[in-house]
Amino acid sequence: MNVQATDNNRSLIFFISILGIFLNQSNVMFGFNLSLADITIVMILLLLLMNQLLDLPARTFALFFLFSFFLLMNSILHIPGIHQIEIGRKDLLKDYFKLFVSLLYFSVGIQVAKIKLTEHLLKWFLIASTLIGLIGISLFFIRIPSLSDKMLYMGSRLTGFMNDPNYFAVIQCAALAVVLRIKTKQPWLKYASIVILILSIFSSGSKTGFVTLFCLFLIKVIHSVKEGKLKGINLFYILLALSILLLFSPFILQLLLSALDLVAQRFPIFSRVQMLLTDFEQAVSGGGSSRNIQWETGIQLIKTHPITGVGIGQNYLRLAGLITEDANIAHNTFITMAAEWGLPITSVLLIYMGKVFFSPVADKRNEQWSLTVKEMFFTFLIGSMAVSFNYSRIFWLLLGMMVFYSFPVANIRPLRIKDSP
Repeated sequence: MNVQATDNNRSLIFFISILGIFLNQSNVMFGFNLSLADITIVMILLLLLMNQLLDLPARTFALFFLFSFFLLMNSILHIPGIHQIEIGRKDLLKDYFKLFVSLLYFSVGIQVAKIKLTEHLLKWFLIASTLIGLIGISLFFIRIPSLSDKMLYMGSRLTGFMNDPNYFAVIQCAALAVVLRIKTKQPWLKYASIVILILSIFSSGSKTGFVTLFCLFLIKVIHSVKEGKLKGINLFYILLALSILLLFSPFILQLLLSALDLVAQRFPIFSRVQMLLTDFEQAVSGGGSSRNIQWETGIQLIKTHPITGVGIGQNYLRLAGLITEDANIAHNTFITMAAEWGLPITSVLLIYMGKVFFSPVADKRNEQWSLTVKEMFFTFLIGSMAVSFNYSRIFWLLLGMMVFYSFPVANIRPLRIKDSP
């Protein structure tokens, strides 16, 4: 079956471009974390079906429904029966809905890569991220009441159109991974986007974003060396610069801290990032983060139910409430997954992700987009240490795209859906 999109599929190209834009937006409505991207996903699936391009991974869906049966039985019968806790039916349905939506994003990720529309998706994702970053930065200087209330958390932390400044910062890091790879005829536009995205990450006041940004630049250097882009005299200059930085690091660090102190006096939100360099332990546990307490609570739940996990719905928060008065989610994707789904399922999933991430691209013609998607996914892996991405739309979308780029299509075992007569 020919899966490459043609000029006749303009509506499909349009909605995939729109999806890239709406991946920058998410709001809580009616108790659900909703995004306009969810409507777009449904439209994309319908258009794929109408154009006879929809191949769903049968094995993935079979495993999902098997996992669903186990998860629901554990959440409804096993855990509530042991601990005598009330079943939160509404929250149970809400979490299962988020899980099913994650599966749809994973499936669409495979399809987008397969029909060669990754460029359209990521180009519009980058454009939207950059424009949102530019508008958000401008709000620190020109206050627009309605827009400032929407985009600035507590009036000082840039969140864009996301619910959480940490999530927003990781989204901006993912966009930065795109612009660092993309080729353009106007270099100034590329450099301007890089500056805007970096400033927006700092403007979020997210310590998670700052660490993710550093790790992104690190993996970019590693990839550049592996690809042969950094070699000979250029590699020598970089190693020389790093050696000088290391040699004079005490003086450079002091100058940096002094500069950050001046910036923090003008923009207090930067004091959160400054804390990472002056007191890392306080940065993790203080300033409203308290992640060490939430991580310890999540680990305690894992120890209590290592095989089955505690399930979805309100089970996690109710059992966490028995351990600590400040019960909250773990703010760590890996701990949250292990606590809710159990260690066996989480371990299998993480091993699968690792296999996909480290597998070479199946078709060399897709190498650049494969590396771009992997670097974007890497930012979410780093951000996962401090944010729960187990239901993140773009997290599962990128994983689906990586699956297609890493494995031959024959290994996906497609379940072809035909148009009804």
